[in-house]
Amino acid sequence: YKNDKVVVKNGVPIPVRELILTPASQITPRKVEWLWYGRIPSGMLTILFGPFGEGKSFLTASLVAKLTRGDSLPESKTTHSACSVLWFSFEDPLEEIVRPRLGWLNADLDRVLLEQGTKLEDGSIRPFRAEDLELVDAALAKHPDIRLVVIDPIMRMMGNADINKSNEVREVLERLAYIADKHKVAVVGLAHPNKNTEQRAVNRLNASVAFGEVPRSILFAGTDAEGKRSVSQMKPTLGVKPLPVEFRIVVLTEAEASATIEWLGPNAELTPEHIFESH
Repeated sequence: YKNDKVVVKNGVPIPVRELILTPASQITPRKVEWLWYGRIPSGMLTILFGPFGEGKSFLTASLVAKLTRGDSLPESKTTHSACSVLWFSFEDPLEEIVRPRLGWLNADLDRVLLEQGTKLEDGSIRPFRAEDLELVDAALAKHPDIRLVVIDPIMRMMGNADINKSNEVREVLERLAYIADKHKVAVVGLAHPNKNTEQRAVNRLNASVAFGEVPRSILFAGTDAEGKRSVSQMKPTLGVKPLPVEFRIVVLTEAEASATIEWLGPNAELTPEHIFESH
């Protein structure tokens, strides 16, 4: 007979699965590689969260535009050649919002690969589902120039997982982290804070604590009561905690509702705690 642990042959249990154990002496240390120094590590999962309408998606588009052009990211010590980006936009429509926004920000549009569904064996196309996650692995293998994967919002990757159960959320997030490490790409998932205003800022990330435990970096984007916006590091587990970076969204033309981002530099006062407490 067979179960999930052993196969018994002639009364002798034979393991089907076993742990892979490696002496620490055989593990080669490696330094953290940064896509955005101190904020977005390569080969790891990052969460960018903040309230609705606070500029998370626009901020992300600005970073994407810079990466596709090979420009340095704001207040960053690392430089990169131009690269491609894989973008899952589950909320903002591509034609009306994502594509125009990338144009305003002067992105190299040929380097931004926008997900538009899953093609099935019979040639039909349906919306992407959480069960299609292995196709992300295949896409990254096919496009090795991709350095960043954007998932907006990351909750859409949860599928049937109960977002209040850490074990179910962790399984999905760990699969994303595995794919990031395998292909040495940065995976950035966008998320919203929960409504519990009594919690510390770092604990307001969605429902399950796994959203705060599995990612190696957690960024917060928000606006204080005076209208000042910033993006800041909330989980400096990789040994670097840069100052919050202030930015503002500048309207270019009212008629077309076009805009761009102006980066204003470090601002130590614009922490997540300050922003939450100012409202």
